[in-house]
Amino acid sequence: MRLKKMICTTLAICVLGGVLAACSSPNIPKLDNVVVPETNQFADIGGFSPQGEVSLLPVEIGATGFSSDTGYYHVDTNKNGFTLLRFVDYASAKDVVVCNRPECKHKDESCTAYIPFGSSGVNPIPVGDKLILLYGGNPFNFDVVGNVGAARIEVMEQNGANRTIPYVFDGTTSISTGLGIDKRSFAKDEQNLYFIAEQILNSSNGVEVKPFLCAYNISSQQVFMLKELDSNPRIIGAFADNIVLEYASGIEIVGTDASSIQAEIEVFSLSSLQGSQVATHPYIEHVRCEGNMCYRITQTGDLAAIDLSTGEEKVIAAGIVSPETEFLIEGLQDGKLFLTFTTMRTEANEKGEEIIFVDKVLHGVDLQSGTIAELSVPYYEGGNGRVPKKILASAGQDYLCLDSKEEISITSLDDEGKTTTVSSYKTLYALQNKEDYLNGGQQMRAVTEIS
Repeated sequence: MRLKKMICTTLAICVLGGVLAACSSPNIPKLDNVVVPETNQFADIGGFSPQGEVSLLPVEIGATGFSSDTGYYHVDTNKNGFTLLRFVDYASAKDVVVCNRPECKHKDESCTAYIPFGSSGVNPIPVGDKLILLYGGNPFNFDVVGNVGAARIEVMEQNGANRTIPYVFDGTTSISTGLGIDKRSFAKDEQNLYFIAEQILNSSNGVEVKPFLCAYNISSQQVFMLKELDSNPRIIGAFADNIVLEYASGIEIVGTDASSIQAEIEVFSLSSLQGSQVATHPYIEHVRCEGNMCYRITQTGDLAAIDLSTGEEKVIAAGIVSPETEFLIEGLQDGKLFLTFTTMRTEANEKGEEIIFVDKVLHGVDLQSGTIAELSVPYYEGGNGRVPKKILASAGQDYLCLDSKEEISITSLDDEGKTTTVSSYKTLYALQNKEDYLNGGQQMRAVTEIS
């Protein structure tokens, strides 16, 4: 058993590049030593410049991490209740803890992969040769939870070494990816990570939200405030040296009919720090961008495309979806828009009772021709219906896919030493050749988790 543990640990170190010696001392920042500022301190905007082409980092339902050239960083809570940084290595199909110490129990700040309890919305994002941990923050409970509730930026080498905290926001600020289909994405270039932060302030009218677009530079370790934003902004695209923003003013008002809201699309130049509105669309029509093109399925079921360079819009194909059909956009990869349609079926159980199942059926839309077709991809049983093994990230010639969700019991100790057990779901991963996936192949390589 000891030999097996040593082999698994050695494999984890090798997967992460073999750069760190197994007996090296960890370099973990202590939150107790962090000073949370009274107000946000941003660098002089004159020192900012974009570095290379900007790319979108989409945040889709089911995804918990971000991809580098060699693997997928994600955050996961283990069965002992500890939240850890993990890495799916594309070459070996192994999912390992980002920790180089064979003796480590992965349960406190002595572990390079440890995420402190109470941290909110941690996003592990590779930029250049660094890995950034972007903490969302918890301004509503900051006075109670203290430093762990501060929105902040941690930076480390991509193998987990030299983890530091170069920037902390004030206690009123959050960096949110939202929930579900309204998740907010990020963008990056060779040196900068771009994200939206918000100040949550109390005012005479209640809570006031002030969003702003930020850039963190990995070389200078500075945060730049690029622009104050209108209400309910999202990053939805990126091309050349531009970030594509979407606003939905009024949707925050309780009782507002979402179908009456027009979302505005703005192209913001990182070179000139100027933006211009290029299009609008009904808020309930969710869009996806690839390069300088923005795609949406209209309320009449047409596939439409907006050229973000010119603002021109055209219909690629009419009536590809029936207006009565319930569907969800799952993502965009390699010139295909992926949709799931909801279907109902009934089956009799052992007692002869009719049980209703809700299946999600995956379709692919070719963005050149507008043709739509059901994809015969592998599925898994999602509890109350079949769920496609959807794409989470591009992995070279492969796709990293959500293989299934495993129900686990998480057992932890509270401050009084009492044991608490809760149920949760763990994401399992698999890899499949892109062409094989799109052509209905059923053979996936399961990713093996190394504890």
